[in-house]
Amino acid sequence: VAARDEARRGDNRRTEARALQTMALAQVLTDPDASAALATEAIDLAREVVDDWCEANSLETLAAAHLSAVRIRDAADALARARPIVESLDNDVQRAWAGHDRGCC
Repeated sequence: VAARDEARRGDNRRTEARALQTMALAQVLTDPDASAALATEAIDLAREVVDDWCEANSLETLAAAHLSAVRIRDAADALARARPIVESLDNDVQRAWAGHDRGCC
């Protein structure tokens, strides 16, 4: 929360997006609806500042929030949106998360 607030004060949209993604991840299991809302906000900001890494991670976090709330179709949709970004980044950690989540859908 502090990182997000500091980023907002400094108009650092990239840091704000990454802070939102981290906040969303922290709430995946305890409050999936809040997590999904934060992840969606992070996705929008990441697109705005062209931060593909944050966008992909936020989409995967959104998928995890949907899985936690047993919204399987929504989770699969988020992962489908993340897949081309993850592939373009060639990041094995993100591929592993996407693969794990796809296995749950």
